[in-house]
Amino acid sequence: NEYYLHRSVRKEELFAGSVFMDYYNSPDLKNYNTILYGHNMRDGSMFGELEKFNDAEFLNGHTIEYTTLAGTASYQPIAAFYVDLSGGNVWEYWNSVGALDERGFNTLVSTARQRSVVDASASASYGDKLLMLSTCSYGTSEQRFVVLAKKMG
Repeated sequence: NEYYLHRSVRKEELFAGSVFMDYYNSPDLKNYNTILYGHNMRDGSMFGELEKFNDAEFLNGHTIEYTTLAGTASYQPIAAFYVDLSGGNVWEYWNSVGALDERGFNTLVSTARQRSVVDASASASYGDKLLMLSTCSYGTSEQRFVVLAKKMG
């Protein structure tokens, strides 16, 4: 999961890196939860504006558009949360990828919503496809900001 942290999509060295999918995910987005990682760039590129979702009005008023070679899909945010990786009791949200059974799916959604810094008007049910966007946060070098969204339509 670290290869594209400092490489372009053309696999050339690039300090800013690229937005990339978790290597456990399937590129066809058929997994219950797909995770994308990207840097929180100060110039607003990549996931530089992701933390805007820590505002309830913004989160509930926006969707996330995800475009691949197969087309574009819209996702409705259902949670936005911070994870501190330096503590002893870290929620390893990145392990919630791939084919989740119903219990795993429900645990992921309920944990994300409990940790959410805002109240989302939407939730998700087993069978929904999820998209998780993860970036570093400027709180500390060990903090991540994550938005969890469900596929619409």
